[in-house]
Amino acid sequence: MITSASSQTPQRLYRIDKFNVPQSARGEFLEKVRTTHQFLRTLPGFVRDALFEAAKKAVMAKHEEEEFHPREMFARLGIDADLANYRQVEA
Repeated sequence: MITSASSQTPQRLYRIDKFNVPQSARGEFLEKVRTTHQFLRTLPGFVRDALFEAAKKAVMAKHEEEEFHPREMFARLGIDADLANYRQVEA
């Protein structure tokens, strides 16, 4: 969680990943998404598909162990990815 220096009120950080996946790549892409989420659900501290910093590091290590490189797969399959973090802004 990120805290504001002025209020010390915790702010949630949301990760939203959007993908434009060609129909021909859909099966392989969704299979990798499923296996990644199955792995995440086994990690301590997992809550409702909400990620935490330790999970990010664990997934990166798992991908390295499997010699899986998401950017290479995206390029090979023609997948456009829009990966971003968002924070609620007070009005």
